[in-house]
Amino acid sequence: IQGFADIIPVAIYETDLEYNLTFANRRGYEWFGISPDDIARKVSILQFIAPGDRQRFAGDMNHIISGSGSSGKEYLLLRHDETLFTGLIYGAKITSPESGEPAGVRGVIIDLTERKKGAQDLYESRQRLELALMAGDVSIWDVDIRTMKVRDAHDWLYRTLGYQPADLPDITISVCKNLIHPLDIPRVLAAFLAHMSGLNPLLETQFRLACKDGSWKWVTVRGKVIEVGVSKEPVRLIGTINTIAPPG
Repeated sequence: IQGFADIIPVAIYETDLEYNLTFANRRGYEWFGISPDDIARKVSILQFIAPGDRQRFAGDMNHIISGSGSSGKEYLLLRHDETLFTGLIYGAKITSPESGEPAGVRGVIIDLTERKKGAQDLYESRQRLELALMAGDVSIWDVDIRTMKVRDAHDWLYRTLGYQPADLPDITISVCKNLIHPLDIPRVLAAFLAHMSGLNPLLETQFRLACKDGSWKWVTVRGKVIEVGVSKEPVRLIGTINTIAPPG
C-alpha cells in the first residue's frame, strides 16, 4: 500500500482520534517535512494547519468521526519551511474492524496553489482588459445564436449610448436591430449573413446606433463564429464594438 500511495500526486494521511498522524505517503512527508520516525512519535496533523484554521479543522474532523460531517473543504496549510498554501482536504471515518467503533480519519490533501494562482491571474487579466477596453471605448460582445441573447455588452451600451439598465434589461439580437439606423440595416444584415454562411472569414461592418437622447453614433463591429453545432451550424459569435468618427 505504501508503494502505491507514494506515486499518487496528493498527500494521503491517516490519523487517530487525537488527530495524531498514523500514516502519510511520500508527498505528505515532502510537504510537511516529516518522516516515519515523526509519525512514530505521534505528530499531530493540527500543527500543519494554519493557526486561524485549526479550530475549524478540528471541528470538521470531529464531525467526520461522528459520521455527521462532510469532507472536501479548503484550509490554509503550513509547509515544513513555514510557507503557507491552500489545500483541499478530504476525509472519511476509519472504523475498527474488531469493535466497529471509530478509530480515526483517512483522507487526502490536494495542493490548490496552481489552481488559485491560475484563477487570480485570470481575474487580473480580465480586470486589465476591462480597463483597457473602457479607456478605448471598446466592448466585447458574445452572442448565443440559439437563444439570440447578447452578453457582455450591457455596460458599454449604457455608458456609450446613454441608456439605463431599465431601458435595456434584456439585450437580444432583436433589441440590437431596433437600435440600428434603418438605412444601415441592409448593410449589417448582408455582412452578418456573409460571415454566417462562411463566405467571409470575419464579420466586419460599420453602422449607426440610436442614443437615448435621439442622436446617432457610428460604430464598428468585428466578430467571428467560435462555436458550431452538431450539424456545423454557427451557434456562437464573439467580437468587439467601438465608436468611430462618422465616415466621410
